[in-house]
Amino acid sequence: MSKLTKLKNGSQELDTMVIVTMRSLQHLAKNDPITLYELVEKCKDKDHVIWGDCESNIKALGLMTRVGVHESIKNITLSAVIGTGLDITLCSPYLE
Repeated sequence: MSKLTKLKNGSQELDTMVIVTMRSLQHLAKNDPITLYELVEKCKDKDHVIWGDCESNIKALGLMTRVGVHESIKNITLSAVIGTGLDITLCSPYLE
């Protein structure tokens, strides 16, 4: 059974949601860092216009719908990223 876990941004999310989202974020960090950057910018600003094919890549991973980024995915993404601009890296999103 899933349990709620507290994240660095203060939100609480289901641990299974965190695990699945982190796998997708790790995939982007390794294979498509520009798309990861675009996702982070969209999470920071819902009006951010995503560059090129990045939006379709984000949607293909289930990290965004036509409506936007789900609040849970936004919380996990913003809790898991450190740095700014293109100089971002992933870390644990959990509040420790």
